[in-house]
Amino acid sequence: PTARFGLSKQCTMGLLDDDDDYTSAVATAGSFLGGTFTALGWWLFVGFLLQAGAEAEWASPPPVNSTLPLAPAGLRSGAYWAPGILQTAALVMLNALNWEAVSEDTLGDASVALRARLWVTVCFVVMFTALGGAIWILVENAADERAWKGAGPAVVA
Repeated sequence: PTARFGLSKQCTMGLLDDDDDYTSAVATAGSFLGGTFTALGWWLFVGFLLQAGAEAEWASPPPVNSTLPLAPAGLRSGAYWAPGILQTAALVMLNALNWEAVSEDTLGDASVALRARLWVTVCFVVMFTALGGAIWILVENAADERAWKGAGPAVVA
């Protein structure tokens, strides 16, 4: 693997001696980054919700004399939590998989690799569905003139 990336053996200091170590390091780094971004997204989402408590009108229907923007119905009902929950569930599902099972070198049983690849595909479908839902919420929230504008970015975060 070191020749594949143009790295000399001295440059890697033994970190990438064979394919298994490289695959393991990439999987560990990917899991760490995915978890970090998911935690950051939840932190931003909760921060936006706390901000909405002070900046948006939560009563439905809003009082006649209220000048505050209206909290979107999805934010009031909890539906805006769905993309974050789906994304987190997909991340946990993806990290539950042993990445060695995805490779073709699995102890002579091709069905294990097939099932592992199917599991990865399902995880990515759930992740992209959550992303699509978040973008949908962002666009719908931006189109509503009376709605509080912090809800869309909160869901995408």
